[in-house]
Amino acid sequence: MVGAFILALLRDGRTMTLHELKSIAMIPTGASIPALKKLMAKGMIEARRENVGQKHYYISPRGRQTFERVWFSFARRPARDLGEALRSAFLPYALGKMDLAAECLLEAARARERRATALERGNLPAGAPVAETFEVAYSKVKSTSLQAEAYALRALAKEIQGSESPQGAEG
Repeated sequence: MVGAFILALLRDGRTMTLHELKSIAMIPTGASIPALKKLMAKGMIEARRENVGQKHYYISPRGRQTFERVWFSFARRPARDLGEALRSAFLPYALGKMDLAAECLLEAARARERRATALERGNLPAGAPVAETFEVAYSKVKSTSLQAEAYALRALAKEIQGSESPQGAEG
């Protein structure tokens, strides 16, 4: 998934450094370095040094072709966390497929709502052992957090549905 997202980011001809992948795209270094190595080994991206000690990564023609052929399978995978849900939605977004990007976000919102419902456990048990009280409290907080994520994903889906395709997308 991280590799497909990196290809999506580089698809419009932009180059990115490892630092940019971490700060802009919010891909942890521990995930981006193996993905970059794998993409380079497969000839999907290339790197050039522009500053001392700083590599700039860019997509190769092979990487562009591969991305456009396989992005859909990555976009439809269930997301494990919020970052993955956003990266999944931005694969079709990079190609100007706004309705599909919004649908990916809505599916992620629905999944969070289902998880939030499953976590709801009622009120804190009065006089119960600490472990039981903590478990119920944690479930309540996690449920509320998932509901907030679902709300934000739905709002973003609505915004994407009404927006223009990004620069460099086919539309």
